Amino acid sequence: MDADIVSMFIIGGLILGIAYLFFTTRHRERMKLFELFADQPEHFPKPFFRADALKFGLLGVGIAIGSLIGNLLYENNLLEEEIAYTSMVFLFGGIGLVSSYLILRKK
Repeated sequence: MDADIVSMFIIGGLILGIAYLFFTTRHRERMKLFELFADQPEHFPKPFFRADALKFGLLGVGIAIGSLIGNLLYENNLLEEEIAYTSMVFLFGGIGLVSSYLILRKK
């Protein structure tokens, strides 16, 4: 029992230590770039574009509709559970991605 608790604290401490080092190193690197007046945009995260939001939104809607249709097919004994859910989620998720491509292509 005691070994489990100690190992949890050790693992948690390691995760927090790695995260602390990652964020402090990144902060120091950015401050050094500001001091040197260097304009290097590859070090800074890219903004979340509207195209990505549309793509992820339509993918989520497609997955939700696929889950609902898969449930209907399973409840009406038309397909087995695994086949119904998996195939409909992939089908409607793909339809969502294709529709986002078609919408973005027109712009």
